[in-house]
Amino acid sequence: VCFNDYKLCFFQDRSKDKIQFGNCCDTGLLDDQSSIKWNNYSLQELYTEHISLAYEMAVQSMVLLENVGNTLPFKRSEMNQTIWAIVGPCANNSVCYRGDYTAEPESIIPPYLAFVSEFNASNLLYAPGCVDTACSELNPEMVDALLNVVKQADVVIYVGGISTQQETEGIDRSKIELPSNQSVLYHKITLCYGAP
Repeated sequence: VCFNDYKLCFFQDRSKDKIQFGNCCDTGLLDDQSSIKWNNYSLQELYTEHISLAYEMAVQSMVLLENVGNTLPFKRSEMNQTIWAIVGPCANNSVCYRGDYTAEPESIIPPYLAFVSEFNASNLLYAPGCVDTACSELNPEMVDALLNVVKQADVVIYVGGISTQQETEGIDRSKIELPSNQSVLYHKITLCYGAP
């Protein structure tokens, strides 16, 4: 509700069927917006200030479910002598790394581009295997190209998942599994390459 250019917050108390005013003063919603210091920061300043914290959070939130044959961590000294295949619908697709409540990122570096920036690009092979993150249809040519890349590699990293194209506010999935064609694609990779 606006009254003389001020926002008033209220919420419905369903148990009492009354409208009550929320605590808007403490949240700053009634303040003059020019007086709120964080409104004057540019996105670039905020990203620059917090990029190392975001990186640390990403590293600490990774979960290793199984480490067959002590494959991980990769030895950095051997990485330029290894042929890597970075494959899957999210390997080089920024759509996989956005949410519907997030600010527009200053930059998104998908796994394939992270490898390109760190290592010898001639040792890197890439194939998505699908045209979209849902793998809504398995294109035989794209699958063949992916399997050809997999056959050439010493190490295969599959990057799959979902994006807001599959699940977002008001559009919930009924199952937690990967989109079915991604599972089919992953199975084809394991049959071709083996594990780990």
